[in-house]
Amino acid sequence: MLATGIWLGLLFFTPGIVLAVSGLFSVAPSFDSNVFESAAVSYTSFGARVTGRLGHNLEFDRFSVSGDITSQLDLESTYFNESKLVISPKLSGVYQVNKNFRFRSGFEHFQKSFRGQGRTYTWSRYDIAGEKRITHRLSTSMGAGYRLYRIQRGYRYAFTNPNLNLGIFYQAADNLTTRVTAQYFGMRSEDYPAFTVDEDSLLVPNSSYQRDSGFTGVLRIRYTGRIIMSGECGYELRTSNSVLGEFAQFRAGMTISGRLSKNMLYHLAGYLAKKRYATTITGGRTQYRDPEQPAQNRLYLRIERKYAPASALYFQISYLNNETLVNRVYYNKALVEIGFKYSLH
Repeated sequence: MLATGIWLGLLFFTPGIVLAVSGLFSVAPSFDSNVFESAAVSYTSFGARVTGRLGHNLEFDRFSVSGDITSQLDLESTYFNESKLVISPKLSGVYQVNKNFRFRSGFEHFQKSFRGQGRTYTWSRYDIAGEKRITHRLSTSMGAGYRLYRIQRGYRYAFTNPNLNLGIFYQAADNLTTRVTAQYFGMRSEDYPAFTVDEDSLLVPNSSYQRDSGFTGVLRIRYTGRIIMSGECGYELRTSNSVLGEFAQFRAGMTISGRLSKNMLYHLAGYLAKKRYATTITGGRTQYRDPEQPAQNRLYLRIERKYAPASALYFQISYLNNETLVNRVYYNKALVEIGFKYSLH
């Protein structure tokens, strides 16, 4: 709250220049092939998705601040209790100490609320980092972050996620950049027990809460030209006092965007994740997991046809293969949208 008050004070009491205001509104009929994210039986549903976003960017002498808020309403006609509302505000600021060093700080909140059964997924993220430019093409960063999770799903679960981050950014050419990041993190449950395995290979809760720690490394490459391409690969190693929390995961992804014609754009993406648990027990549940996010295995295609500088029609289809709340059990889902988008620049 103190950090938010400082940002607002700077916005209202420091003379600045509004560099940009942006926004987006879209509405689309939608189809979901597995509305309950079930690995056993898939129930289809037709509905509608309404999305809105409003953002701004301000710049002062040495200080810049940007923020936006996104909201998304999914209405399910067949299973109305699966309708949900997502709200996500973001706020970030940069202070330029000198030409080669700057501080960066940010706040982000995410809340997804379902109409039925009082289900909510909520997390808040805070981070701060220092960035040092070594040469005109090479820079490094070091920072820390903190996430707070609150999940209501019949019972209430709370987790905290402190982390330390290192990064290296290299611009190999004007249109080619490379970024390497490393993170050490912890995951601390406030109310979910750690589990062990007894002599009959059954899961048994013990008297302590789950405590995880781990390391993540990611390599990202981005090319901008007639087409825009980006690729990434990453590795995560997690240890835990619970047999349900120990795993290693490799992931990779690629996105491609470009023009099919003067007024027609395309976006293509693919993501792949391979997770290997330390135990082969399949009956355990991971309560801090949201089965919808992030996308682990995903294929995505979007085509937009512009009819004016600010408006377009679009067709979007995606296929998901994500882990359910039960470890090592995955569900499949197809999502289709055909809609209208209006952009504010």
